[in-house]
Amino acid sequence: MAIFPPGDRYVIRNELGQVLVRPEGRLSSRASPIVTNRKFISLAAGGRLRSITLNFGLRASGEQPERLATIVYSAPADALDNLLKRMTILLCAVGLGGGLLIGAVAWHVSRAALRPLRQTADVIGTIDEKKLDRRVQTAALPSELRPMAERLNEMLARLEREFVQRKQFLADTAHELRTPVAAILTHLEVTLRRPREAAALAEALRTSLSDVQLLRRLVDGLLEQVRSDRPLAAAQTMRIDVSALLEQCATLADSLASAKNVRIARNFVSGIRAHTQPVALQSIVTNLLANAVEYSPSGGSVELNCRLADGQLELSVHDHGAGIAPDVLPHIFQPFYRADGSHGCADGHLGLGLFLVQSHAKAMGGRCEVQSTLGAGTTFRIVLPSSAPRSALSVAEKVENVGERSEIIQGSKVAMES
Repeated sequence: MAIFPPGDRYVIRNELGQVLVRPEGRLSSRASPIVTNRKFISLAAGGRLRSITLNFGLRASGEQPERLATIVYSAPADALDNLLKRMTILLCAVGLGGGLLIGAVAWHVSRAALRPLRQTADVIGTIDEKKLDRRVQTAALPSELRPMAERLNEMLARLEREFVQRKQFLADTAHELRTPVAAILTHLEVTLRRPREAAALAEALRTSLSDVQLLRRLVDGLLEQVRSDRPLAAAQTMRIDVSALLEQCATLADSLASAKNVRIARNFVSGIRAHTQPVALQSIVTNLLANAVEYSPSGGSVELNCRLADGQLELSVHDHGAGIAPDVLPHIFQPFYRADGSHGCADGHLGLGLFLVQSHAKAMGGRCEVQSTLGAGTTFRIVLPSSAPRSALSVAEKVENVGERSEIIQGSKVAMES
């Protein structure tokens, strides 16, 4: 128990004014006060008071029983209110300043983070048919956007190649068309400079007719190339007897092969049926056979193979000629390309045959492959889907095969001349 120091003068009274403890008294074992109430009291005249109520026990001198004492302390709360106001103002100022600072940092960070995207958008906005060589810088983009940028660059590369090929195709086409047109114009101008005999006029007309026929073959080849780029309509895809179509193509090629003493071997069974585009398939086979016969040695043979495997129609044409040089092989499907570097049509060949083969194969959803060994020959392999889409079956089954075969026979002459 704690004892008050001697000499202290104090009196503790209760609410009735009774003296509880005098200087000679001492604290009881319950000397530690107990806080029973804390509150703020609003005054009618304004302002507030802080009030606290304490309870503790006291024991006077002697053996008097312990009595409970209650102390209520009140003081003005102005200082505390002023402190709270200052703290409120300070917290508001700090919060506002912090918010502005965080907003400024976030704005700068977002601008820095979005700068690569804005630069990418600017690059994309400047790309047109004349600026397809531009690419998106993937290194500056976030890792999440790099796959998209890489796919975009790949798409731009494909478009650039296609545009370059189209421009080259147009330039080659203009060159090829200019040759027969210039020849016709020259012959007619020379013929009309002075009166001619009937025999001379007939000779000039025959010469012009030959140039016109070459021009017609070129135009027909170009039209066929344009048609090969268009999607195949459902009515053009039908279930046909592929074996019969291949036999027709081989029969047409026999006339070319007999002139060079070349034999065409039919290595396929009868009754092969598949859903395909007969006109395009006929063009593919005819062009491959004509090309193989042209480069086969006298007395050689050309093998025409066909089979159905894994839902695909596989065709191959193999010759035993001199083969194709490795540096020439990547270019053989380009239009008007000749291995000797020439672009003329003096030999009657337009250089569109293999180009049409590849174009038709792609348009039909297939692919064209070539393998060649110098001195051993060349093999062209065509892989095409052999089934039609479900939506096209009902339409295709309504088309008569007889009418389509007549169209195949009529179109074969143009393909052989290309």
